[in-house]
Formats: sequence, C-alpha cells, structure tokens
Amino acid sequence: MAMTRCDDDNNGLPDLAYSWSRPTIGRIRVNDTIQGAVVDKYVAVFGGGMDAAHKGEPNVAGNFLFMVDMETGRAIYKRAVVGSVPADPAVVDTDQDGYIDTIYFGTTAGLVYKTRVNSIEDLVDLGANGGLKITSPDWEPFPVLTSDGRPFYFEPTVVFVNELGQYAIAVGTGDREDLWARPDEEGRFYMFVDRDFISTDSFLPLTETDLQDITVFSANTTSDYLRIAPYGWYLRLAPGERLISEAFALAGVTIFSTFEPIESVNDDGTICQQHGNSNVYVVTSTSANALL
Repeated sequence: MAMTRCDDDNNGLPDLAYSWSRPTIGRIRVNDTIQGAVVDKYVAVFGGGMDAAHKGEPNVAGNFLFMVDMETGRAIYKRAVVGSVPADPAVVDTDQDGYIDTIYFGTTAGLVYKTRVNSIEDLVDLGANGGLKITSPDWEPFPVLTSDGRPFYFEPTVVFVNELGQYAIAVGTGDREDLWARPDEEGRFYMFVDRDFISTDSFLPLTETDLQDITVFSANTTSDYLRIAPYGWYLRLAPGERLISEAFALAGVTIFSTFEPIESVNDDGTICQQHGNSNVYVVTSTSANALL
C-alpha cells in the first residue's frame, strides 16, 4: 500500500518533517466516547521537526505540534503553528497532579508558544475514525514571546519562581542547523515569567521592550528582574553567537552554552576556513549576573 504524507495545512510540504524534536512522554485525561468514561492516556509530545531545504520559506515543513497515543500510535492531537518546530517541547505538570497541563516550545520563525491542556472536559476522544474533538481554545497553541525572527532550536527550560508562585521560561536563539548562518546577527537569551498567560491576552506575544535589556558587559546588577521588570530579562549575545544546548537551571543559577562562528578569509575574499569559539554561561536566574 502506498503511503501518503499528511499535509493538513495544504502548503505542499509534509506536516511531519525530519525528526529534530525529541518526544516527551506524559499522561493526560480524556473523555472516551467509546468506553463512556474519563480515561488516562500516555502520550508522546513532539514538534514536527524541520526540513533544512525549506526553513527560510513562509510555508514550511514540520510546522506542527503533535501528541501521539503511546498505546495505538495515533496522532490524537495536532496543531499548526508559524515556523517549523525543531525544538523539543517542554512538557510541564504545574499543579503536580501527575498529568500534563502546560506545554512550551519554540519555532524557527522566532516564536515561543504555550499550550494549556489541563481541562479533561474539553478533550473528547471520538475513536479511531473521529479523532479528538477540542471544545475549548485552551488547547490551541498561542505565541507568548517573539525574538524578531531569531530561530529557536532548543527546548525551553521551565523554572519555578518561588517568590511569585509562577514559572519562568529560559530559552535562547540561533541557527543550529547551519552554524555559520547570518553571522552578523546578535544572539539572544531570554528569561521571562509566565504570568498565567492565556490565549486572549491582547499584549502577547511579549517583545524585547517588555523585558530588561542586559549586555554581557553590564550584567553586574543585584536587581531581581523576574520580580521588578514587567516580565523578566534578555541577554544580548555577540553577533552570530547562538545557543548549542538547552539551558539548565537549579537553585537560582542558569547554565547554557553558545557557539561563535569565525571565518578565515583569503586575500581575494573567499572563505578558506570556518571555525569558532564555544562559551559556557553560568548566570543568576534573576538578573543574568555572571558567576563564571
């Protein structure tokens, strides 16, 4: 039997591209019309990946968030977004009840999305022929941050801010597929607080004007920007510098690594060698003060 690639958005490209995004396993509850009861389902949540041949186009491959039933392999949830999704989704159980309720992920269009999946009454499983029926906008991904086109390739890191009782999102930009792409563009690292964002918030997505601007050489303040700034801070990286790992955060410290491309040029202007420098950042989560 011939296989047909799924193209739900009719852009001429497959919804599931090359598998850049690693799946995250979690548990949800749905109303199962076949069994006539609320049931638990273990699901794999992942992005559609990307195809490097189309990453600069407005209509791209892999521009979907997927949720697949681990028992049947059926894609029980699937939503289109702007840009490919090579980044792993950050799947969070914010109320610690054992079930997924929030998902964050980034796209190559420079957007960080949030999806709220915490209401079982809004998700009805109609069986293999009917799929899932979503009866609430809560399950629709919506952008919470824009990086002005700088792509996201790595999973957002979710940090609990105890003083606020809310979660902060740490995420950085940069083209991981081509380490020498657009070397004149400054990289970015963001740390912003999700102040219980919902899809109808008119001020979303956040931009850099909503965050405290910090340069590498000015990160020496004692201010807690997660509390006193509107939503957090962002760190300006060097031109061409991009993240090459997801961030790790623990006990008020955030760690991430970057790469700065360097090109050696001949007298005639041709490139004779491509190399670069790797950097490790160890900063305070509240103010980006350098600890290393």
